[in-house]
Amino acid sequence: MEVKIPPKVLKYETFVNNVLKEDLRMVHSKLDLLNEELNDLMSLRKDIELLLSQEKQRRPVTKTQMDVGCNFYVQANVARADSLLLNVGLLHFVEVSFPEALKYVDARTKWLREQVDKLRKDSALTKAHIKLVLAGLHQLQTPDASDK
Repeated sequence: MEVKIPPKVLKYETFVNNVLKEDLRMVHSKLDLLNEELNDLMSLRKDIELLLSQEKQRRPVTKTQMDVGCNFYVQANVARADSLLLNVGLLHFVEVSFPEALKYVDARTKWLREQVDKLRKDSALTKAHIKLVLAGLHQLQTPDASDK
């Protein structure tokens, strides 16, 4: 026994699966990237605050571990820790003081949170569209239910 799907229902199901669900997947992947960058910024903020507190206590930072790539770490000695190199995008590094770095981290965090909020609204809107189309499909498939 072969089930015949009306062309209108098939068209809307295809739209939901190929367009709306793909849009939702893209929004969620962008959200994941932004959340990862936010976590990196929070970690950077914590590290900078730790270095500032050690600087105020006049304790020189002498030993640390440095990532040389692929999560391989080497022990390093730091002669002076009054500035750092900050990646500001497109692999451009700027030498900044700790207070300047904190200002950058705050501004970047604020901007990223605004982007996350926007993407969450987009996600909610896309989910609402999916529910609306699915409800319409349900009505198309059960026309007797709308008469009652």
